[in-house]
Amino acid sequence: MAQYNDLYLRCSLTDQGSMPRQGAQDHSPDIIPWGLAPVPNAERFFRENYGQDVGREVVNGGANYIYVRAKNLGTTAAGGVVTLYWSKRELLNYSSTWEPNKLRTSTGADSVKLSDVAPGEIAVTRDPFLWTAQNPGGAYTFIARIATERHPDPIPTPTLDFTAWCANNGGSASGNVRLTDADAPQVSLQYGYDQSFGGTTTMVFVVQCINCFGDGQSYIAFNTGTPAADGSIVELVKVPITSDNFIRGTEAPIQDGWHTQFVIDVWDKALNPGASVRFFSVPVPDQQNVTAMKPVAEFIFKEVQAGEVSK
Repeated sequence: MAQYNDLYLRCSLTDQGSMPRQGAQDHSPDIIPWGLAPVPNAERFFRENYGQDVGREVVNGGANYIYVRAKNLGTTAAGGVVTLYWSKRELLNYSSTWEPNKLRTSTGADSVKLSDVAPGEIAVTRDPFLWTAQNPGGAYTFIARIATERHPDPIPTPTLDFTAWCANNGGSASGNVRLTDADAPQVSLQYGYDQSFGGTTTMVFVVQCINCFGDGQSYIAFNTGTPAADGSIVELVKVPITSDNFIRGTEAPIQDGWHTQFVIDVWDKALNPGASVRFFSVPVPDQQNVTAMKPVAEFIFKEVQAGEVSK
């Protein structure tokens, strides 16, 4: 058996890089679903728990953040491009079905580049992938690939022996999806945002819920996996809606050219027809006039039914 000498994705926690790999190939601890909110300081966090499988269940009906990490088992610095797919388990051998299911990241990219990973170091996708599970039936699997200069490892098409392919490719791995309905939002909204103020500007991001049930039994949150200029995560942690005209927000330094996908989740005991959610982005000097400004996005519940995703 030979030792792999490049960026490596494990198939299990006991996998040390000997090729070909033995046993099951579908329990990778390096494909990490994290649920409805991104991870602050994700790179440091997932490096520090490399010896653990910290992946969580995927929440039905919500936009879930998924990270991928890899270790350089070679003797020189290495880089590569990470792609992530989902597949119905019974279709894993039909690789021609993967491409339509390639996941995109918070910035809308269909891959993440890892650069100059030193020997023995662990790299993490700073830009997490997003996947919304819309009440799927059956069993699902995530498939991760790292294409490097030494191991481009193209996918055989249109079919392959999936288990054998993973066993012989250290830049590939898979993990079975565990789905849950717990804490699933009634509505999950997505909004593409671009910053174009020039330089770095402290921005206030605000969500307003109008004519929602404001008795504290409904909830709202928003976030994005794309780090701000200081590396922080832009998010409003899930809070109860306590009035019929509910407003909450958070601020962060945002660099010019920052592009991301905001996710707005609503947990409403009974969606009120005609209720709406507005999303604002306002430079700090103008934050006192936020509700007088035109929202950058508005969603009306009569147009977005419970359990649907708006993009």
